[in-house]
Amino acid sequence: MLYSHGNAANLGQIYHFFSHYSHHLWLNLLCYDYSGYAYSSEKIEKLHAYKCLVEMCGAKEEDIILYGQSVGSGPTTDFATHLPNLRALILHSPIFSGLRVILYKIPLVNCPVLLIHKFLIVILVIPGCPS
Repeated sequence: MLYSHGNAANLGQIYHFFSHYSHHLWLNLLCYDYSGYAYSSEKIEKLHAYKCLVEMCGAKEEDIILYGQSVGSGPTTDFATHLPNLRALILHSPIFSGLRVILYKIPLVNCPVLLIHKFLIVILVIPGCPS
């Protein structure tokens, strides 16, 4: 799983939560910090993190889940449109200002989409995508 965090978080804050999450769900999780967050000084983008998953960890596109929370949901949705064989896309509390972009891009995503917002959980299965 490639996780793009929200605006009010950095890797130091979410490390313990995701360590627990990864252990109990038996999944490998790669998070990255945005430039200017916590101790991050380099511009690290989701593309670099994705290449790390594929080239260094040997992950296959069809085994990767993209997870975007809050401000991370817009770029994650856009990135999903360029990866036709993803396992799934999870959008957790997408920001309202990015919702129009997300709704515009969702039809271009070729994998199941899980949308979580407050007490609403929506599972979108895009026609023609593997379930």
